[in-house]
Amino acid sequence: MELVLTGLNGDACLVYLDDIIIVGRTFEEHLQNLQRVLMKIQSANLKLSPKKCSLFKRQLSILRYVVSEEGIRTDPEKIATVKDWPVLKDKTQELKNRLCKTPILEYPNAGKEFIVDTDASDLVLGGVLSQRNGDQKIVIANSSKSLSKPKRNYCAARQELLAVVKFLQHFSKYLMGRKFHLRTDHAALKWLLQF
Repeated sequence: MELVLTGLNGDACLVYLDDIIIVGRTFEEHLQNLQRVLMKIQSANLKLSPKKCSLFKRQLSILRYVVSEEGIRTDPEKIATVKDWPVLKDKTQELKNRLCKTPILEYPNAGKEFIVDTDASDLVLGGVLSQRNGDQKIVIANSSKSLSKPKRNYCAARQELLAVVKFLQHFSKYLMGRKFHLRTDHAALKWLLQF
């Protein structure tokens, strides 16, 4: 579906496998985006199942997230189990509170440059896709990946480079054909990026 909707994904719609969420900041923009998406689907000779279509929703739950005009946040049902943990003391209680506070992910703005931050530890890789809105950093998406046992034995530079490659691939639909900033905290990779 991403191939069919090339040029619209991230701007007029969000695509996950065969699910399409058509977005718009106003009702008129939403109608225009709906028309653009339907035209692309029609030109690819694809059909939609009316039973599976849900139109003009202000908010919807998909893949453990609630998507609305405010942004993308964790589905409250998914954090209910954390809220129901027994009362704990010290730092564990602070961690519980932070886990229950739902971060909001913003929608990407095609007119602004993207920023990709990557990091690695001995166990996990992490990546954040963001944009700037004035002085404020707005998070668009984030991801992490556990390292396999053999990759845990990599040197720090190789793990950091693996994080860069992994998350450039992961966020490629936002980055392809666009100028973006790549940020890493590893000195050797910073030196390499200067070329």
